Amino acid sequence: MSIIQPESDLSLNVVILGAEIISYLLDAKESVIIEKVLKKFLFKDSRRNHALFFDTLTYLYSIRLIKLKEYYIEMVGDKLKQSKLTDYLSKEDD
Repeated sequence: MSIIQPESDLSLNVVILGAEIISYLLDAKESVIIEKVLKKFLFKDSRRNHALFFDTLTYLYSIRLIKLKEYYIEMVGDKLKQSKLTDYLSKEDD
C-alpha cells in the first residue's frame, strides 16, 4: 500500500500519476507502446522524469492494473470493468 505523506507534493505521487496513465490507456482502448506513454507522461510537467514514470508503471503492474507485452502496455481485466472505470473517471472531470 502506498502511504502518502501530508507534506508531499501529490502531483508527483505514483498513485495520482498512475491514474493519469490508466486514463490514457482506457482512452487508447488497445495496447500502446511504452515510449508513447512516456512521452505524454513527461510532457505534462517538467518535474517528471524517467525514474518516476517507471516507478508508476511498477506500481500499476504490482496491483495488476496493467500488463506488459514486449514493448507495449495494456489494461488488465474485462471490458465491463474498464467501462465502469471510464465512467467513474469522466464523472470526476465534470
